[in-house]
Amino acid sequence: MDRIFAEAEMLKALTHKHIVKILNFYSLETMEFVFVMEYLEGGELGAYVKEKGGLSEEEAKHFFKQLLSAIDYCHNEKLIHRDLKLENILLENQTSKNIKVWT
Repeated sequence: MDRIFAEAEMLKALTHKHIVKILNFYSLETMEFVFVMEYLEGGELGAYVKEKGGLSEEEAKHFFKQLLSAIDYCHNEKLIHRDLKLENILLENQTSKNIKVWT
């Protein structure tokens, strides 16, 4: 349990424009854990790609640059993302095309 709290504290300390900000963390009596995170109204990148039927090369490059920036920051902080997939990449909103990685 201490390891989970330590990991949550590390995640709360991450500050990068393409990483979801963790605001708080709680454990429940049922041994479940709750993360309070910033609100992102754009949904999952995977759903966006599926809805569009794919991405143009320019759009894919735009998202990939943001993803690389977030992962580079994590690596510089001596952290690795062990579950990187489209469902863990969220859009801030549908119009800005800015992504944030849920760590």
